[in-house]
Amino acid sequence: MDDFIISQYGQAKLKNWIEDQNKIAVKIQRMTIKNPSSFHQLCWDNGEPYAGAIGGLITYSFVPNDVGCVVKAVHNVTKNEVDLTDYDNW
Repeated sequence: MDDFIISQYGQAKLKNWIEDQNKIAVKIQRMTIKNPSSFHQLCWDNGEPYAGAIGGLITYSFVPNDVGCVVKAVHNVTKNEVDLTDYDNW
């Protein structure tokens, strides 16, 4: 079985998508976290949402099928999903 990988196409798309989602996530967290710690504030000031002690900001799924592997990512603050599958290479 092949390794689960994100193609160069998917990586480029993912980078831009995460940047956009993080901006949205910071806005969401600023509105919903009532008593932010100094670490929350530091993350937000750096343009990053707070992701907890072990991270987990993005969840990836790899679903193999007969013609390739569907690759998706979900941002765990915004709940938005992006399809990273390189269908042109199937």
